[in-house]
Amino acid sequence: MKIGLDFDRVLFKTDEFNEYLKKETGLHHVDADVYDEHGCYSPEKHAEACGIDVEDVYSAMRDLNRFLYSDLDKLRDLKPEHELVIVTRGEEKIQKKKVKNSGAERLFDQVYVVQGASKDIVDIEFLVDDREKETDQVKIPSMTFDREKQSIDDVVEKVNELE
Repeated sequence: MKIGLDFDRVLFKTDEFNEYLKKETGLHHVDADVYDEHGCYSPEKHAEACGIDVEDVYSAMRDLNRFLYSDLDKLRDLKPEHELVIVTRGEEKIQKKKVKNSGAERLFDQVYVVQGASKDIVDIEFLVDDREKETDQVKIPSMTFDREKQSIDDVVEKVNELE
């Protein structure tokens, strides 16, 4: 089975990362629109609204493995029987940089960045996402994942139930 896992708030401590990025770069809340035409966060627009060079934002995005959840190695329990892919929504450059610089790629067969479409367009058979909106949009089995109440063990258990 091809299993798609969302990156932010499923594999990656996005809220902690966002706080780190603000401290490192001087990004702050602005009333300006900081989203692109797909509704995805745009670091370029945010940096411009804060008077910061966007390259400073990208430069601060190194050694991000500390923002990965500690239980991700349990995903190995699903291999080699299953193909694991990251299916993340967002602006492509920042999402790929976060995934690469966190080291999460090592556990996955592919990384897809989706914009403006449901996440099942990449031929996954099961989706794990923290946003109910995302799991409601797909026409495949899915799991709305709540990091405060669940762990990767719950994902492994759900996959085993589906087999």
